[in-house]
Amino acid sequence: ANGSSRFLGSSTSLVKERVTFAMRRSVVIAWLSIVLGLEGAAHEGAGATCDGGADESAALQISGRLASEKRQDQSAHSDEVHIVFTTDCKPYQQWEAELLFMSAQRVGQRGPITAIISGCSEERKEHIATRIASLGLPAQYTPFFVPKFNDNRSHVINKPRGVHAWFRAAGPQRDVMAVVDPDFVFLRPLTAIIDAAPALGTWSATPPTRVKKGVMVSQRWAMIANSPESDRPWVPSRGWTGLPNVTDAELLTWICSGSYTGKSACSNITEREATLYHSTGPPYIAHKADWDEWLVDAWNDITNRLHQVYDGYFVDMYGWVLAPMHHRTREVVVHNLQFFHHRTYDVDVVKGDPCKDPIDDVLASPELAYFIHYCHNFDSWNKNWFNREARGLNVFEKCNATEDDIHLQHFLSHPVNITEHSDTVNKRQTFYFCIARRMFAAGFVRSCPASPASDRFRQIADGLTL
Repeated sequence: ANGSSRFLGSSTSLVKERVTFAMRRSVVIAWLSIVLGLEGAAHEGAGATCDGGADESAALQISGRLASEKRQDQSAHSDEVHIVFTTDCKPYQQWEAELLFMSAQRVGQRGPITAIISGCSEERKEHIATRIASLGLPAQYTPFFVPKFNDNRSHVINKPRGVHAWFRAAGPQRDVMAVVDPDFVFLRPLTAIIDAAPALGTWSATPPTRVKKGVMVSQRWAMIANSPESDRPWVPSRGWTGLPNVTDAELLTWICSGSYTGKSACSNITEREATLYHSTGPPYIAHKADWDEWLVDAWNDITNRLHQVYDGYFVDMYGWVLAPMHHRTREVVVHNLQFFHHRTYDVDVVKGDPCKDPIDDVLASPELAYFIHYCHNFDSWNKNWFNREARGLNVFEKCNATEDDIHLQHFLSHPVNITEHSDTVNKRQTFYFCIARRMFAAGFVRSCPASPASDRFRQIADGLTL
């Protein structure tokens, strides 16, 4: 009855209503024509009559086309990952960031990559933003600046805090998000697809093959346990400082839940469960719904509490493994996300001589790890040659440097020197050292092609270009 009475009023009201409806429809169609670049739509809307048949047809066509294009766009990006990593504002981590960006571009990594940079002055922000823009990188490789988070107890606490700040302020542009370290270089593109073959653990069915809501993936790392056959209760043993009159179980419950008497799976887990599903390192890969609903907050909150009782180097990594443990979420733990010198990664997939052979041949295997993590320091490679505490320009900006520059001299005067080990260890170390060195040299040449030292660096890069 109420619906009928609205249309049984005066003819003037009916005309006004129809005219108003037509005008609104015309405005919508004109707006769509501007957004989508459909020139005919606005023209049809301008000449509409009260029955609006032509307008409705055009609007439906435009709406359908918009929905189709949205579906196509989502499909095109469906396997892409939004990759983020954190740095402080010092030059030491800025050359790492640049090398990561360059290596990503080399392998054709699609999707956004965001460097979350903390603690910069306004002048320094402008310098870094201008520098990154000058490198000729894809437009989706960008910096994002956050406040200073590191303190005297830790220079890695900026990872969970920085990711949290960025996520809540901006957030991922893809359904899947991965956190990597700045000292990664890409060997092949990372996607949301999981290579389940090297997955650890026992699954009730086939291991998941794609990151989705409820499915997290991380690299195998013996952070907290290495006893896959043990049903003994897992107890942390990495120097977390106990508190007076608080048991280890109560302390762990507080770290994970925020309450000494709270409920948490952290204090009720076996060594087997901890080893197979939680002893992990980066990359950390999860669906944005999980990041949003619990993961980004849990990682940040747990790490902040742990930071109060533990001042070790790995506070961010321990915070990570405890977050899904507390949430009773198993990770898909694989060993082929990153390569570093002493792990069990199958180095036999590497072909040829990584020091001298064409790089595309060496890195041709589809079974290759996605990244090299050049975090370990040796005579043949040491990222600390480039001075963590230095100020001013980063090493890739020192284009007037000669081979006698103190930082470059360390690199140039330490050729690859493999200690006698087993053939497997030798091969693993050779790959690690030579690829890390060739990547660094190629990064320097790209940044400073006319440097007095560039010819020497070209020899080390030996055909690898970034």
